[in-house]
Amino acid sequence: MHWRDALATATDEFDGKPVSIKLKNERGTWQYKIELFARGTEFEARIDASSGKVISSKSDDESDERIVDLDGIIEPSRAVAAALGEVPGRVSEWKIENDHGRTIIQVEIETSGDEVEVDVDATTGEVLDVDR
Repeated sequence: MHWRDALATATDEFDGKPVSIKLKNERGTWQYKIELFARGTEFEARIDASSGKVISSKSDDESDERIVDLDGIIEPSRAVAAALGEVPGRVSEWKIENDHGRTIIQVEIETSGDEVEVDVDATTGEVLDVDR
């Protein structure tokens, strides 16, 4: 399932703007975690990346969330390739999020016992930061 399809599934459940979109392996199953925000409420849906079925959902009252601008962003696979070019290893997750007004794709990479976070600009594909 493509991340845009997972986002559409989540917005079918809750009419909100995206706060973050994450793909992560949870106990052997790849899952999307989609967070949306509208009218003081944050909604979270976990969606099976293979079947497209909603695994769970919940909502909480929130006063402020940073909305993610998805216009013109690169595919996460391109961000993953850029991150792996900086840090070889196995990708455990990626996440599209707003970081101080800039849309980034954060890639977590497992390397010989450590986990490294690599921030990639979501519009240019440039590696912005490597947090070892």
